[in-house]
Amino acid sequence: MKIAIIDSGVEKKYKNNESIVGGCTFKYVQNNIVFIKDEYIDENGHGTNTFQILQHYGDEKNTYYIVKILDKNNETSIEILIQALKYLMQSDIDIIHLSLAIVEENFLGMMELKQICNNIFKKNKLLICAQKNKTNIPSYPAAFESVIGVNSIYTNSYDDIWYNSFQTIQCYANAVAKLVEGLDGKYVFFGGTSKSAAVVTGMVSKSMEIEKNYDVQDILYRLAVRHKWDIDSDVDSSKEFRNYNYERSIRQKYSSEAYSLVNRVLCEFLNKEAQIDCFKPLSEQNIFLDGEKCYTFLKALEKEFSVEIDLANIFYTSVYSFNSIIDLFLER
Repeated sequence: MKIAIIDSGVEKKYKNNESIVGGCTFKYVQNNIVFIKDEYIDENGHGTNTFQILQHYGDEKNTYYIVKILDKNNETSIEILIQALKYLMQSDIDIIHLSLAIVEENFLGMMELKQICNNIFKKNKLLICAQKNKTNIPSYPAAFESVIGVNSIYTNSYDDIWYNSFQTIQCYANAVAKLVEGLDGKYVFFGGTSKSAAVVTGMVSKSMEIEKNYDVQDILYRLAVRHKWDIDSDVDSSKEFRNYNYERSIRQKYSSEAYSLVNRVLCEFLNKEAQIDCFKPLSEQNIFLDGEKCYTFLKALEKEFSVEIDLANIFYTSVYSFNSIIDLFLER
C-alpha cells in the first residue's frame, strides 16, 4: 500500500529510508500557498512520531509519501489542507492518513473540504483521520461520512480497535502512549488520537496488502474487538484501564532480589536516597519517566538483567510499576 502522511514532515535522517518514496510541503509564502517538491523536513516531531507508529503497525511493504503542512508550532490552515488533498486526489496514493483535526469555524472552507473528501472517496482512496483530542464534539475531516474518523480509548491490548460504521466517528483505537525515537534521536512517548489514528491506518493497510480485493468496511469489522458502545459511558474506559494496571502493581510477582535490583537502579537513576515502594504505582510516588529518561533507565536495566528488550514494544504502561518493568525482562 502507498500511504500519504499529511502532517509535519519527517526528520531528515528518514529521507533515505527506502519506504519513503518522496514528499512535498504546502505552506504560505507572502500570503500565497506554495508547493515545494522534495522538502518535508520535520520541525516539531509530530510527523516523525506518526511515521514510526504507522511503520510499527503497518505492513513492511508499505511505502510512504510525506506531505508537510504543519509548521514548527504544529499549526496549519484549512486552505493549506485543501490544497494538499487536491494534490493527492490526482496521485496514485491508496491511503491518506491525517493525525490532525480542523476546528476553525470557516463555513465556506469547511464545505470545500467536505467536497474534496467526497471526491477522494469516489476515487477509491481511503481517508483516515484523527478526531481532536479530549472531546466527543466532532472535528474535521474526521466527522465527514467519506472519512474514517478515529477517537481514542485506553485498553490493555495495544492494538484494540472498535468499529461501528453508523457512528459519526466510526473508530476508536488504543491511545496508550508508545515510546518512539523523536527529533534529534531523543525518545518520546507518543499517544492520544494521533497515535490511535495511526494504529488504525497501519492495521488496515496490512490487511489491504494481504487482501487485494478488499472491502474496507469488512476489514475494519473483522479487526475490531467491539462494534457497539455507549459514547457517554463505554468510551470512558480509562477507569477500568487504571484499575487493571493498579491491581497488577500491588502484588508480589517476582523474587525479592528482582525488586531490589530495580529499586537500586531506579534510585541511582533518580538520585534518590530513600527506597521506593515496590508495590505502589510510580506515578503515585511522583515518579514520572518521560521518553528519554525511560530509554536511558531501560538500557541500564538491560545491563543488570543481561537481557536485551525490544524497545519497539515499550508503552507508557510498561513503566507504570515495578511489576510492569520487571515483566519486560523476566516474563518470557
